Amino acid sequence: MHFVDFVELRNALGQVTPEPKVRPEAMWAYMAFDDWAREHTVKPLRVEQMVWSRTHRYAGTLDLLAEVDGRVALVDFKTSKAIYAEAHLQNAAYQVALAEMGHERAEVGYIVRVPKLETDPAFEVAEVAPVAELFPVFQSVLAVWQWWHAEEVKSLAAWKARRDAAQAQALLEMHQVRFGIQADAVAGLQRNGLQHGARRTLAIGAGHRHHRDAAIVAGRKHGVDDGFAHGAALAKRR
Repeated sequence: MHFVDFVELRNALGQVTPEPKVRPEAMWAYMAFDDWAREHTVKPLRVEQMVWSRTHRYAGTLDLLAEVDGRVALVDFKTSKAIYAEAHLQNAAYQVALAEMGHERAEVGYIVRVPKLETDPAFEVAEVAPVAELFPVFQSVLAVWQWWHAEEVKSLAAWKARRDAAQAQALLEMHQVRFGIQADAVAGLQRNGLQHGARRTLAIGAGHRHHRDAAIVAGRKHGVDDGFAHGAALAKRR
């Protein structure tokens, strides 16, 4: 349904709406709808009204609720190449939601297909089958969608769990590599005789980042100091 058509309907309800800039294709759709409206008595009641069902857990926005030739009708506008079956299910679902909300109860539903271009199929209107016939089908379709959506959510959660596990494993391996480098550095100090006695108990991995490096540097300094002290003692003994 093009904006220009909604402007006319809102104006009929007394809702002030700025005049839109109309493109040729929009005017073509409006003229098709206007021709149909002139052939019938159309009194708008609600335009672009959001409706929902807490009972069945769905929501949507109906295009038009109006009195059409004396009957309250829920009208859906389509600009597709044809009126497809799912449009009838949608209309029936909106009628149920509207009644559940305590608004006017639609007596009939219409699908109004308006052409967007001159080359599109001609304007057409289809009356929707009774709600009692269509709504059970809609409920089945809704159940399938809810099942599919739940499976998608579970699949996404499983993928995120695998991704997080892989990232954690990669982080662990990175820390293991860094630990190995630090351990090799201390082993080199020990081979060079720069650590003695209690200095061998230096804990690699204590602290974090620069703290670990500081521990190794401290170990090297103390090792050198211990070497000088050991040499001084030997000189004194001689």
